[in-house]
Amino acid sequence: MKEGSIAAELEEQKMLVEELEGELNDLGTSYGEIEAENSSLKDSLKEGEKMKSKILGERAKLEEKLEIAKKEKLLAEKKCDHITNMLRERENHHQKFQEHIEKQKKAAMDKEAAMSLMSAQLEACRRQTLQATQEAQKKLNAEQDKAVPVDDLKKKLAETEKARQKLDSDKTHLITRLDKYKKRLDSNKTGGADEDLQYMLDETKRKIICTLCDTNEKNCIIVRCMHAFCRICIDKNLKVRNRNCPQCQQAFGKFDVKDFWL
Repeated sequence: MKEGSIAAELEEQKMLVEELEGELNDLGTSYGEIEAENSSLKDSLKEGEKMKSKILGERAKLEEKLEIAKKEKLLAEKKCDHITNMLRERENHHQKFQEHIEKQKKAAMDKEAAMSLMSAQLEACRRQTLQATQEAQKKLNAEQDKAVPVDDLKKKLAETEKARQKLDSDKTHLITRLDKYKKRLDSNKTGGADEDLQYMLDETKRKIICTLCDTNEKNCIIVRCMHAFCRICIDKNLKVRNRNCPQCQQAFGKFDVKDFWL
């Protein structure tokens, strides 16, 4: 009996030992798996640390770039403000320049009107002079044909002299105005409108100044063709027996040249 019970206990003890060995093997396997998992976690942790360091480095670089970008933004804003101020100043300057141009155009138009009026006055004066010269010549010829008494002739000559003096005064007045507008034109030259005024001024001078010498004033006329020159140029032509009008080649004689005064 005792041997049987001992054998049973031994069997139980063996079985218990086998179970403990199985559990121990299971614990060893689990420990190995845990160690492997722990090693894997350590590797993952190391990778995480590396990734964290990398991210922190990239973040620092991004923060530096952000600071640089902020500085560049401030600089760009300052440049934009400066450019805006420059554009405003340029716009104001352009507006003032346009106003100045408009004033100059208006002044040029006023001068052109004044020059046109003066040219018309000079032309009227010239026509009056030609008409007075022709009438005086006709009266002189008629008086010579009719043998008019000396007293009447002197009276008419005095009237002619008065008319000449009046025309001479008008001429002086017009020349004074011409010089005045010439000075104003020289002091305000700006462009195309002043070139037109200069052209009108040259045309007006051409009507007064002898076209042969471009120096002396016209003071005698060839009654055959009614072209006017200065006495000096006509006398030179007469001395060399060149008795054709310098402008139209009309033949004339010494007695066809008559003096006049603008």
